[in-house]
Amino acid sequence: MKKRYSMVETASSVALLLVAFSAFASVIDRFMGRLPHDAVEASAQDRVVQDWRSFATDGHVRGDSAAGHAIIVFSDFQCPACRIFTERLAVAMEGEVDDIRLVYRHFPIPNHPEAGLAAHASECASEQGRFWEMHDLLFEKQNLLADIPMWQLAQNAGVGDIQAFRQCIEGPFSPSVERDLSAGRDLGVTGTPTILFDSQLVRGAPTLSAIRESVRRMLGSDEVRN
Repeated sequence: MKKRYSMVETASSVALLLVAFSAFASVIDRFMGRLPHDAVEASAQDRVVQDWRSFATDGHVRGDSAAGHAIIVFSDFQCPACRIFTERLAVAMEGEVDDIRLVYRHFPIPNHPEAGLAAHASECASEQGRFWEMHDLLFEKQNLLADIPMWQLAQNAGVGDIQAFRQCIEGPFSPSVERDLSAGRDLGVTGTPTILFDSQLVRGAPTLSAIRESVRRMLGSDEVRN
């Protein structure tokens, strides 16, 4: 004979299931929080990194390499938030002071299938002095990275010896990318972009006004020259 459950017993069972599901979801959330990801908007200031200068000793520099201040970005060419940050930073820094340098460091994340190859390709372009041209084009063509051959992007970026570029692409993975990944892990990077405005660490893509405010803080000035 089938057992009939009372409303109290049924409600109790449902409550237990909800508690179990909530606990499981919490575990998943904690696990996913450890995985690299890309975030569209920035979080609040995370922490102050006292040894920030050590993360500016390697990477590609745009601006005066001897500048006293640095914006260091751990980035991924297939990350939409990284593209957004790059565009906002260009606007914020237009006509800006010479005392800030941008340091680009690679951090391709696993759920972006073209990111590793794009990072490697930018290093192959760098061997012919065209890193920043390739950097800009990779972000511009971000949605087409799976469809356009890297040699074609390199050609459009002004890489002169395409045969040498092809050989580089087919060769060992760039040690510069591995070096940047290691530095990012040391910093505690879990997603892209992760940015240091000197010692101020920010995760995600800050708004234009937030970038300008961070620059003001770096320079110790009340206004940013435009």
